[in-house]
Amino acid sequence: MRTSRWALMSVLLLAGPIHAAESAAMTKIMRFQLFNHCAPMKPLVESLPPEAASIGLTKEALEAALESRLRAAKLYDGKDGARTPYLYLHISMKDEAFSTELRYFRYVCDMLTGNCGQAATWSAGAVGTYSSGGFIHTAVTQHIDTFLAEYLQRNKASCGN
Repeated sequence: MRTSRWALMSVLLLAGPIHAAESAAMTKIMRFQLFNHCAPMKPLVESLPPEAASIGLTKEALEAALESRLRAAKLYDGKDGARTPYLYLHISMKDEAFSTELRYFRYVCDMLTGNCGQAATWSAGAVGTYSSGGFIHTAVTQHIDTFLAEYLQRNKASCGN
């Protein structure tokens, strides 16, 4: 009996620091994914599949949704530069099924090789079925809101929030 109590206490004592280290590592990863000194970004919407037009979903409406949300958060930048961060939206459709993916790309450098370039550091997506373009538009809007909440949280000191 005593041996098992000591073994259990040892396991519990060891688990605390491991959990704290994992939590600190996750915080660093989450900070890297979205930390960008509150740099403005541009929206980039990929061309939609032909089926989108039949349900009233347009690239222009999706671009407007991205742009208006970024403007409201004071994060919009329409400039096109090699280092300009951007939100990339891709939508696929087949029959009544769809998938959406919103990715945040930012300029990063590999410290080992010195290679630098744009890389996706955050993404969100959904799959489902639709009966109208409004359903897909709502899914995209939810992705944007999630991104902005997380981005502004990670950059609150730089964004002045």
